[in-house]
Amino acid sequence: MKSSVQLLNLLTLFAVYWLISLVALSRPYLPIDETRYVSVAWEMWQQHQFWVPHMNGAPYSDKPPLLFWLIHLGWTLFGVNDAWPKLISPLAALLAQFHLFRIAHRLGGSDYAWRATFVLAAMLLWVAYSGALMFDVLLTACVLGAIAPLVSADSPLSRRQWLIAGVWLGLGLLTKGPTALVSWGVIVLTAPYWRGRVAPVWWKGVGLALALAVLMLLAWALPAAWLGGDAFARQLFWGQTADRLSQAMDHARPWYWYFPLLPVLLFPAWTWPPLWPRHRWRERLERFAGCWALGTLAFFILISAKQIHYLMPLLPALALLAARELPQSDRQPPRLWGFGLGWSLLALAGLVLNVTGSPLLRDGIDPLGALLLLAVALGSLAIRLHSPMAMLRAMALCNALAWVVAIHVMLGPLWSAYDVSAPSQVIKDWQTRSGAVAIADMDYQATFGFAGRLTAPLQEIKSEKVADWSQRHPNGLIVSKVSEAADIPEGAQAFRYRGRWLVLREARNLLKQSTTL
Repeated sequence: MKSSVQLLNLLTLFAVYWLISLVALSRPYLPIDETRYVSVAWEMWQQHQFWVPHMNGAPYSDKPPLLFWLIHLGWTLFGVNDAWPKLISPLAALLAQFHLFRIAHRLGGSDYAWRATFVLAAMLLWVAYSGALMFDVLLTACVLGAIAPLVSADSPLSRRQWLIAGVWLGLGLLTKGPTALVSWGVIVLTAPYWRGRVAPVWWKGVGLALALAVLMLLAWALPAAWLGGDAFARQLFWGQTADRLSQAMDHARPWYWYFPLLPVLLFPAWTWPPLWPRHRWRERLERFAGCWALGTLAFFILISAKQIHYLMPLLPALALLAARELPQSDRQPPRLWGFGLGWSLLALAGLVLNVTGSPLLRDGIDPLGALLLLAVALGSLAIRLHSPMAMLRAMALCNALAWVVAIHVMLGPLWSAYDVSAPSQVIKDWQTRSGAVAIADMDYQATFGFAGRLTAPLQEIKSEKVADWSQRHPNGLIVSKVSEAADIPEGAQAFRYRGRWLVLREARNLLKQSTTL
C-alpha cells in the first residue's frame, strides 16, 4: 500500500512538471529578460567565448555563467535549438524538489517530506518561474543542495558533508553571485537555535564549505576579469553587488514593497485552511524553517533592489512550515474553495477585459480559453478526496493545469505581441546584405540576438543622431519603438511589441523624406 502511494506521489509530481514544461515550450522567449539571457548564451556560443559573457558585443557582468554554460551543454548535445533553454528551469525545479524532499525527510520522515514537496508544487509563484528562463529556480536548487547536509543528524558533520555543501554553494555563486549566501548564511548562523549547541568544529566546517565555494567562484571570476577588461572587472567584483544592496539602479523599491504581494507569493496554498499556522516554533523543524524564512525575508526587505522572484529561495522554507501544519489524517478535509475562487476571478477578469480592455488585450485574450479556465476552477470545487495529502496532490495538479489553461489557452493570442522572431529575421537579413543596423532610443538588451541568430552587434544611437547615422549609412536599417499605430512612419515595417509598435525603417527612406521637407 505504501509503495503504491509513493508511486502515485511521484507520478503526480512528474505530471505537474510536464504541464509546466508544456507552458514553457508553447510560448516565445519573453523580452527583455528571457531574450537577453538566451542571447547572451548565443553570443558566447557564436564567438566561442565561454569564459566572459557578452551582450551585443560588450562584456556582460550582471550574472555569472552557470545558466549560460547549461544552455551550451544542451546545444553541444542536441545542436542549437529553441527548446533546450526553456527546459532548464523545469529540470532545475525538479532538482530543487529532490533536495527539499531530502531536507524534509531528515527533519520529519517520508510522509512529511512528500507533504512539503507538494506544498511547494502548489505555490503559483514557484510554478510560474519553474517555466521561465531565469536564474532564481536554478539558484534555489543549488541553495537547497547546500542546505541539505546541514540538517543531517550526524554530530558533528563529516568533512564530506561540508564539502558537498561547499560544492552546491559554489554552484549557487556561479548562478547568481553572493545572493546564494543569504539563505545558507542565515541557516548556518542560527544553527545554535534550531540545531542545539554546536561545537567549534561546526564553524570550521562552515569555513571549509565557504572556502570551497569562493574558490569555485574565483576560478571563473579571476580569469574572466582579466579577459574582460578593467570596466568589466570593476562591475563584476563590486558594482553589481554594492549597487543592489544600497542604491539599486533598477528595481529600487521601498522596504514594504513585498508585503502586498505575499498573497500572490503563497497562492493557492494560503487559501487552504489545513495549511494555516497553528503550532508554536518549539521543535527543531519549526525553528529551522522559521529562521530560514524570516531571515531571508528580512534581508531582501532591507536591500534596495526588489523583485518578486528574488524571494524564490524563501518558498521552500514556507513549504516546510505549511507541511508541518497539515494533519496526516482527517475524515473530511475541506474543499478547495479559495483555489476555485482565485482562478475563477482570473477567468472572469479575462472575459471582462476581452470586451472592455485595450485593443492589445482584446486581441490577446481568448474568451473560450477564459471559459475553459473557469470550468477548471469550478471543477476543482467538486474534488473531495479521503485525506489531506490526497487533496494536496489534487491542488498541486489542478494549479499546474489552471496555469497551462491560463497561459497556453486564455492568453495564447497575447504572446504574438512578445514574439520577436519576425523582426529579428528582418534584422538578420539586413545585416547579411548591408551590415548596418541601428537601435534608436531603446533600452536594447540583445533582444533580437538569439531569435535572429545575429552574428554582429547592433549600434545604439540617440534619436537626435538618427539623421547623421543615416547619412553615414544610407543602406542601413533603423529600429525604434512608437506607442500608437498612427505614429508608424510611412514605408516602415511595424510589428506589435509589448503593447507598442516596433518600427523598422530604411535609412534611405528617412533621407528622402528629410530632403522633401
